[in-house]
Amino acid sequence: MSRRSSQAFTLVELLVVIAIIGILVALLLPAVQAAREAARRTECTNKLKQASLSLQNYHSARREFPPGVVIDEACCDRSMKTYTNWCIETLPYMENENLQSLYDRSADSGDASNASFRETFIKELFCPSDYEPELLLPESGPGGGWTAQSTRNPRLFMTSSYRGMSGRTDGRTTWYLAEDLPTSNTSDTPIPFGWRGPLHVVRVDEAGFPVGRNSVTLRPEKVARITDGTSKTILLGEQTNLHPPRRTFWAYSFGNYILSSAAPQRRTFLADYNECTMQGGTGGARPCMAGWYSNHPGGINVQMCDGSGSFINFDIDMTVFVSMGSVAGEEVVSGADL
Repeated sequence: MSRRSSQAFTLVELLVVIAIIGILVALLLPAVQAAREAARRTECTNKLKQASLSLQNYHSARREFPPGVVIDEACCDRSMKTYTNWCIETLPYMENENLQSLYDRSADSGDASNASFRETFIKELFCPSDYEPELLLPESGPGGGWTAQSTRNPRLFMTSSYRGMSGRTDGRTTWYLAEDLPTSNTSDTPIPFGWRGPLHVVRVDEAGFPVGRNSVTLRPEKVARITDGTSKTILLGEQTNLHPPRRTFWAYSFGNYILSSAAPQRRTFLADYNECTMQGGTGGARPCMAGWYSNHPGGINVQMCDGSGSFINFDIDMTVFVSMGSVAGEEVVSGADL
């Protein structure tokens, strides 16, 4: 009598099948992750584009861009008042009129009267590739603590992903703090007036009117004053950070939370603020506070002043990058440089 052959897997065959499945999963997983990140990056790019369009529409209505941030004359201690910024001003152009109506313009952006306003999550301003959406964090600005349990400064702000370009800098000086303004319209010290960006600080007096410092008064920028070319000047870019106190806060108008700058230092592309400061460089921690970063492999998305978009690689020539931070620095940038 013939013996019936067995149809079952042997143990060895089963182990081989399991191993093959494991190899296939290992091979497919990176592709799946890459596809998901590609989708996130596309969504992120579209959101940044919409934020840029809100600024363009604001300019069409007002014939100028909004101020990057508005602060009073006292800088930089707990007596300093921070008011509106480019993001707050463009909320109606992002279909957030009702949210803007909650903003108390007579008070500091960190005042209790603006708590519910600044703690609101705006999905249009958050890149899906970023860390932890809908995260409320305390600021570490003038005199502030940086833990949620801080009794010294318990003000909390909602995180976001996009910052305005305040201008080109040498690392020591900035365009988001009023004390760093040039000494005259033509002076090269501390930084040339033409190095200002499209969204910089505007310093105001008690009546809310722009005031000067060192004979220079910064006012909101107009497209006509972007003589370097609107297609060659960065308007908005991405910034996220592993260090919670240095994330981007859409409603905070202390400059280095909603504005960044173009410094000639590659460390400003690092994801970790602490690592950036440990590397050291001209200006100490200042360039790190106003850096650029994303979770996309290799670089960040930016929007230019003409409404076009670009992807800036982290290995870009830094001379080219800083040239894209000024509105009238007289630098020359070609498409081949990007």
